[in-house]
Amino acid sequence: MPDKISPCLLYKLMLSMLVFGSANTVFLKMMNLSYFTDKDGVRKQFYHAFFQTFIMFIGAFLCIGVYEIIYFRDIRKYEDYENLPQVDEAKRKGKKTRINILILFIPPPALISFHQLFGGVAIAGASPLIFKDDEKKQENTNTVLEIALIIIAQFFTPAFMVVEEKLPADYMLHPLKIVGLEGLWGLAIYIMLLIIFQFIECGNKDICPNGRLRYSSGFPCNGKNPMIICYAVGSILSVAFYMSLGVTVTKYASATQRVTIDISRTLVIWGVFLAKPGDGHERFI
Repeated sequence: MPDKISPCLLYKLMLSMLVFGSANTVFLKMMNLSYFTDKDGVRKQFYHAFFQTFIMFIGAFLCIGVYEIIYFRDIRKYEDYENLPQVDEAKRKGKKTRINILILFIPPPALISFHQLFGGVAIAGASPLIFKDDEKKQENTNTVLEIALIIIAQFFTPAFMVVEEKLPADYMLHPLKIVGLEGLWGLAIYIMLLIIFQFIECGNKDICPNGRLRYSSGFPCNGKNPMIICYAVGSILSVAFYMSLGVTVTKYASATQRVTIDISRTLVIWGVFLAKPGDGHERFI
């Protein structure tokens, strides 16, 4: 990919990032507003935050397939990796043309995983262990933890985006490859953690009806409501576009501009639920 693009194309990429990013959040919200009937015939609201994060990593991982198609098309055309025009251009600019995929293991996926997983485990698991017989103290502790985690997240999210800005500056990296490898490592992390969650006790009956962080139960309940599957597919596809566009915007603009677009999603999402009737409807005042 070239190092510079026209301002018009950049603005289109930014707008697309805003649209797909907003769509992803709307799909996730609609999943949380959905209900399903469990094996006992009880109607329950869908609440599987870790499952939702897992399918988002699936969306990111799909980008590696698109990248490989582009890569092998170029290899077939130029016959060898070293003959690729982007390789020559990268060498002239002093960039590294090959990267150890382990470099992408620690920074972005670890930041995302810590940001999204730490909150759930701490809130759902820690307070019942500390206050076993005092539900009021559990509730108060949850509130304090939620506020603390929101503050902590403000450090991890910008760090994640700065890392994504730094990588293309030092390496010849296609945005789809970055997102795809992030998805690969993210899935690897989540598969291990989802197994561990089966053994973590949780005293919050609303999100842990079985007494444990059994988030894998999110998979079978999806089939009880086809709309949940539709929302999940929408989330997978939208996050693939959103993350790849985000890395592209970071490459051709900056992490600061990407964050600005990301913040703007709040207004779009709010507007969607202002217009939406029924569950999830927002009021202007």
